[in-house]
Amino acid sequence: DAPAVKVRPAPAPKIGISTEYPEGPVLWSNKPTRVLLMIENETTEDFVGQLKINFPENTVCADIPTEVNVAAGNKKTIELAVSREDVSTYVPDKNLFLVVLTDAKGKMVTEYTFGLGGARQWQVYGPYWDMWDKEKYAVCPYQNDELKCNPANIGVSDFFNQHVRINHPYLDEEKLLREDLPGELPFAVETGEDIITSSDMGGFFGASCYYLVRTVRSQQELKDIALGIGRSCPYKMWFDGKLIDSSETVTCWAPEFDFNLKVDMNTKPQRLVIKLAAQADSFAFSINFCGEADPTRKRGISIFIDTVEDLPCRLKQV
Repeated sequence: DAPAVKVRPAPAPKIGISTEYPEGPVLWSNKPTRVLLMIENETTEDFVGQLKINFPENTVCADIPTEVNVAAGNKKTIELAVSREDVSTYVPDKNLFLVVLTDAKGKMVTEYTFGLGGARQWQVYGPYWDMWDKEKYAVCPYQNDELKCNPANIGVSDFFNQHVRINHPYLDEEKLLREDLPGELPFAVETGEDIITSSDMGGFFGASCYYLVRTVRSQQELKDIALGIGRSCPYKMWFDGKLIDSSETVTCWAPEFDFNLKVDMNTKPQRLVIKLAAQADSFAFSINFCGEADPTRKRGISIFIDTVEDLPCRLKQV
C-alpha cells in the first residue's frame, strides 16, 4: 500500500567535466602541479568543441589544446602542468581555475571550476639541543675537572637522549623576530598542508629544538583573526615581533581553535616565528588562520581564512 509518488526523472545525458590531482591539489612555489582534466561525453553523439581555461593571476600552463573531440559515451583526459609564472612573489592560499567548454558554433556547453591551495612556505632553523641536562648541571657531568667518563658508566640516559629547553635561546631570538639569520644556516620546507612534522626536517632523529619562520600577508585587512594551533611539544609563538602564546606542556597533536588567541592581518608582510622544543623522536605542529567567514560556527560556512599569502623562501629545499 505504498502511496503514489512522483519519481524524479533521470538526469539528461550531458558533457561533464571533472578533475583529479595525482600528487595533491597544491600550487607549489617553483615546481609544476599535475592536474588531470577529464571531459566525459554521456550523450549519444560525438562532441567537437572548444576548450578555454581562465587562470588566476601569476599561474601558467603550456600546451593546452583548444579543440576537444570526445566520442559518444567516451571520456577524454587532458593532463595539465600548472606552475607559477613569477616564483619570487607570494603564493596565494586560494587559486581558482575556470574551465569553459563551447560547441563548434561557439555556444557555451558547460563550465567548471577547480582549485589549488597554495603551499606553506617555512624557513627552518635547527635542530638545536643540549648534550646534557643543563637545568640540572651547570657544567658537563661526564667531562669536567674532576671526572671523565662515558655516560653509560654511571647509568643515565644522556647517551641516547638530547635535552632541549623551551626557555633557552639557542640563537638570537630578538633578531630573528625582525630578520633572517643566514649564519645559522636555515633551510626551506614547503608543505602542501597546514601541518609540519619532524619528517619534513631532513631526517634528524631525537629530541630537538627548531625555529620555524613564515612571512605572510592577507589580500585584505582583517581584524581579530583567531589562530587554530595544533602541537605535540612545548612551544612559543611570535607574530609581528610580539610573543602571543607559549606553553611548556606536551600534548597529542590536534588542532585547537582558541578564539581568544587573535591577531590582525593586513596587506603588508607580517612575520610569524614558532619555537618548538620536541621532547621525543617526532613532533607535529599546525596553524590555521580562521574566524572571519563564520566566527561563531553557526552558519555552516568554513571558518578558515582563504586570503592568506606566503612569501617563498630563497633557500635550499630539504
